[in-house]
Amino acid sequence: MGVGIGGTANIAADLAKEAASLRRIQTHHPEPEFRKLEDELYSAINSLGIGTMGSGGETSVLSVNIEYAYTHIAGIAVAISCNCFVARRGTYLVQADGTMAYMKDPDWFEGR
Repeated sequence: MGVGIGGTANIAADLAKEAASLRRIQTHHPEPEFRKLEDELYSAINSLGIGTMGSGGETSVLSVNIEYAYTHIAGIAVAISCNCFVARRGTYLVQADGTMAYMKDPDWFEGR
């Protein structure tokens, strides 16, 4: 599950989608406050007993990833984005000559 906090509503939604789709499962935000919030949300969501596709069980989310943008406190926006358990992604770098190189572990948020 991706959570986007801050910015405008569309920025929060974009951040949530990026956090859900581009960060690796079970990675943590580098800032301690957000890492703690990720862990708390992960535990709370999995304690609900919703399970995969609402079928019950102990695992409702595999990971909770948070990204944020600065905002004015009077208008803070929050959005969530969930991917299906079977969502897969592969990353390839397409070279100018048309060949492709598989990227094993891209750091999507590096240098952001």
